[in-house]
Amino acid sequence: RGIGVMCTSLFAGYLTRKFDFRAVIFVGYMIAAYSMWTMTSWSLDMGRGPILFAAFIQGLGFGLIVSPMQIMAFATLNPRLRPDGSSLMALFRSFGGSIGISVIVTMLSRNQQISHADIAAHVTETAMPTFDWSGTLDRMGPLGSGAMEMINGEVNRQALMIALMTFTALFADMAINGLGRISWEFLTSFPSRRAADAEDRRVAERDRIGSADHTFVGAGPLSSGVWLNRLRGT
Repeated sequence: RGIGVMCTSLFAGYLTRKFDFRAVIFVGYMIAAYSMWTMTSWSLDMGRGPILFAAFIQGLGFGLIVSPMQIMAFATLNPRLRPDGSSLMALFRSFGGSIGISVIVTMLSRNQQISHADIAAHVTETAMPTFDWSGTLDRMGPLGSGAMEMINGEVNRQALMIALMTFTALFADMAINGLGRISWEFLTSFPSRRAADAEDRRVAERDRIGSADHTFVGAGPLSSGVWLNRLRGT
């Protein structure tokens, strides 16, 4: 994941100069959603390859999400307030991560217990009518409890994998239909960069000929010439 974040973070600044910030963030969410979707095909018999692949793709998506957000957050911030802004951003990132991890672990444990109960309900004597469970366990003596623990351990493994795949499918759906859709709505609801650049040129031309009217005619903060120039670093 770290290698993927490093790869896309190096190009995020270049992409934001060529494309709209919202478009870059939207693509990042779609890449992250794809990585989550690949995790739904995991199994207990797989190797480490699918894990590394999903983590790398996830890092590519996160790099396209975090870097443009940081650029947008600090673009209009007064330079003397940037240290405080950086501290607050790190604080809220850690705070949100702590809450998210707590919720995820709690729900994962709950889903694991639900899946364990569903699977264990089918591990009965009637599931294997040709095998005498009670008699065999009684003859094994102290080893009988160990055999039952082994069966319970396998049921726990299966239940945990089912809960994990359920969560990855949920996260993929949230990334596409939740965060990705929000990014798309912002992308299509506000003026594009090309329209904003045309407005900047009109304002510059009006200032050049000495017009007294310096009012921006845009529909919102995204059409402000000063705001966009700061985002482009000019």
